[in-house]
Amino acid sequence: MKEWFHILELLVSVVNHAPVIMFGIDMCGKFTLFRGKGLENLELSPDELVGASIFDYYSGHLDMCNLVARSMHGEFVRGDFFVQDTFYEAILSPSYCNDGSQTGVSGVLVNITERKQFEQTLMTMSSKLELLNREKNDFMGIVAHDLKNPLTGIRGSAELLLRDAQLKSPERALVGQVVDSCNRMFELIGNLLDTNAIEQGRMSLKPSEFNISLLAHYVVEVYTHRANEKNITLSFTSESETVMAFANENATMQALDNLISNAIKYSPHGKTIHIRVRCTQKPRLYGKTLSEWFTLPPIDLDEALKNPFTPCIRIEVEDEGPGLSDEDKKALFTKFAKLSARPTGNETSTGLGLSIVKKLVEGMEGRVWCESQYGSGAIFIVELPLVQQEEVSYAMNGSVVY
Repeated sequence: MKEWFHILELLVSVVNHAPVIMFGIDMCGKFTLFRGKGLENLELSPDELVGASIFDYYSGHLDMCNLVARSMHGEFVRGDFFVQDTFYEAILSPSYCNDGSQTGVSGVLVNITERKQFEQTLMTMSSKLELLNREKNDFMGIVAHDLKNPLTGIRGSAELLLRDAQLKSPERALVGQVVDSCNRMFELIGNLLDTNAIEQGRMSLKPSEFNISLLAHYVVEVYTHRANEKNITLSFTSESETVMAFANENATMQALDNLISNAIKYSPHGKTIHIRVRCTQKPRLYGKTLSEWFTLPPIDLDEALKNPFTPCIRIEVEDEGPGLSDEDKKALFTKFAKLSARPTGNETSTGLGLSIVKKLVEGMEGRVWCESQYGSGAIFIVELPLVQQEEVSYAMNGSVVY
């Protein structure tokens, strides 16, 4: 009994000092209780409304009356409404007697005006930021497009000069530097345009079935010449000549292009880069929060709990570079990231490549991450949905070295 009195004292203290209102309503809609410090905002005294009908007194507030009506039919409800320049959150619960019959409704009103004002301020600021971000993206898109035309002319003219057999060595080296600079600018412009397209939702990532083993093999072949310039060996391994992915082929090629290009860029001369394609499994509910678990349709959740893993394709790009520090790992997939590692052949980095890879892969319901110890190289891993075909065998099929 003493404990109950203590709980009652605490409850009375909350009602008398917190900006809340406690109320009770019988099954006729009449107030049986109306107390709390929050009454000051309504300019009402305690129990002033006892005996009055809420449907008469607050007839102009249909949202509040609807909440009460629903609770009188056995629902636990909550909702916001506005009265006398004040926002309230109402929490209502049916009240029952010992025989289980409903006797009315018990409720609490909480003053949430400050919270609503803060939310409105956030919404206003968010709208302004979205507008500024759109303007920034539009500006960068215009600048990038406008830069491409003169750069195309400069590079074309420089390449014509390089074809002149009479061009002397010092001048040829300078013209070659112009071509290299133009190529670096084109890479930066391409990354900026890709970033804008992804952020504005203009890049289609519609999935289809394609042979990712063949695609990865093609990208490796494309980079063989650049790797040879640094005496780097590209080793390609696939479990099968036919590994069917269900993703966007162009986006997958762009992601692999970035990862293999980076591996060559940061690998010392004379090293080996391993590119592997294989089938594996990933957690079926990867990336979902606990609340999202419970919003899944029962049949999907039941299937996920019975079979917690789902088949997928894993692509690994492993280099023998300097590896990544803990600080590098934190910034790895962010835009314009500047890492401690530096390109080993005077290449340049825009800091956008890995952020683009992350957006592309996650946009295809995949995931990407890096495993690395500082001083021991790095493995970049991409997982994408697998097309399951009974007739496809995934036995090891050897490797190809370039």
